[in-house]
Amino acid sequence: VNISKGKMPEDLPALARDVVQHFGSLDHKVNFTQTIRSNTDFVYKHSIGVSIISAMIGHAMGLRENTLLSVVTAAFLYDFGYLYVPAEIMKKGEDITELENTTISKYREKAFALLKPDTNPYNIPSDTMAMITQMLQAGRAEDGNVDRSKWLTGTSILTVADKFDRMTAMSLSRKPNSEVAAIRFLIDHPELYPENVVSALAQSIHIMPVGCCVDLTNGDKGLVLGTNEKDFNHPVVLSFSKNEIFDLSDPTVYRKIQIADVMRTMDNRVKMD
Repeated sequence: VNISKGKMPEDLPALARDVVQHFGSLDHKVNFTQTIRSNTDFVYKHSIGVSIISAMIGHAMGLRENTLLSVVTAAFLYDFGYLYVPAEIMKKGEDITELENTTISKYREKAFALLKPDTNPYNIPSDTMAMITQMLQAGRAEDGNVDRSKWLTGTSILTVADKFDRMTAMSLSRKPNSEVAAIRFLIDHPELYPENVVSALAQSIHIMPVGCCVDLTNGDKGLVLGTNEKDFNHPVVLSFSKNEIFDLSDPTVYRKIQIADVMRTMDNRVKMD
């Protein structure tokens, strides 16, 4: 999505419809994989990732198509202010100072001004503008606290999709989190990431698919033989060291053994036996 110097691509509405058509109507889970990001292509890849995740979450939550379109459009636009941020700040990734974070907020506000009806001819939906406004307000909150009681459902979806995409993305400066670690983080912070939205995300992607290798809390490693649709933390696992099958949906077994994390290679692909 080439958005620069106050200009947006004329096919942005068509792009949003394409994402909704392909990812906002799926009847099955998908493997969400990403390629490595640099400071020069962060905005493009992040926007695409968040828009796809948001479309899947919205569909799982039963949102209407026009609402999905508004959410996906907001996903493409709420962070395009990063295109104005100086390269020396972008190179730091998440290791930025408070002053630099304030600078980023100012550039995002500048970009937001370009989206208003009097500065562009694209007639961006009012609810899309409201979602972007709320996302910017959350970004401005120095202590991370913001009144979320009046947030639109789309804003909550964007917040979850944004965090999940950032945590699982590969970059030149840090190792990505696994989908398991990211989902568990979201679950552990319901005050920031609503449970129903996180649940919809878990329904949309493969978190611990059959065939993936996992680290167990007893120090062993294993292979997932069967998933658990009710709770991804309780699959059927084959222990490598003992060549023994453990059904983690059995409370007796789960008290002794749990999944610590998914084993991953450096390029973030799931390890296969």
